[in-house]
Amino acid sequence: LKPVLGRAVSVIAVSLLCSVLGIFAGGQTPDYVPLCGCAAITALCIGDIGSYIRLGAETGDQISVFSKVLLPAMCTLSAATGAVSTAAAKYAASALFMDLYISLMQGVILPCIYAYLAAGAAAAAFSSEALNAVSSALKWLVKAAMTVLSLGFTIYLGISSAIASGGDAIATKLTKTSISLFLPVVGGIISDAASSVVAGAQILRNSAGVLGLAAITAMCAAPLLKTALYYLSFKAASAI
Repeated sequence: LKPVLGRAVSVIAVSLLCSVLGIFAGGQTPDYVPLCGCAAITALCIGDIGSYIRLGAETGDQISVFSKVLLPAMCTLSAATGAVSTAAAKYAASALFMDLYISLMQGVILPCIYAYLAAGAAAAAFSSEALNAVSSALKWLVKAAMTVLSLGFTIYLGISSAIASGGDAIATKLTKTSISLFLPVVGGIISDAASSVVAGAQILRNSAGVLGLAAITAMCAAPLLKTALYYLSFKAASAI
């Protein structure tokens, strides 16, 4: 909280100083006063903004590295439960999406965020509606790109999993029935043993999924908390 509150207090102090200079100027504030004020506030804030944007990018990289370990394990365990088609459709798509998302984040989204910050600072300094429009357009572009990617991935997972799981269920049932028919006594024993193995694999898969979710949540907790604190402190400073 100390650096967060320190930045907020510094922003308020710069704003008050600009207001006092405006009063001493007889109400006609020279153009260089808001320009210098915006430059000072940008200098105060941009280091922290840049640091937690970099922190978000590093968190994305950590999740990508972790997913390269978690997703193959989840795929193998899901295939062991009989969901061969579902595992391939779900976890191969997840691995592909993570690589695509990290590439887009580094090559497109982060540069757009930095451009948005630069345009916003310039729009405030020069009171330019054109730069303000550019800043708003960049903000919309980033939010739209992330939303479309996430929605597209979620929709694909839902549709592909529903289709593949039906096929896996039919294949598993046919296999168990065939074994029981061709081997009247031994086949039933083998079928029951296979069901026990599948149940054990499901437990392992669910455990790996829960632990993986906990690990990813832990990775994201600190960056989200830091970003939230800066956001609230800057909003409060802006209101004051």
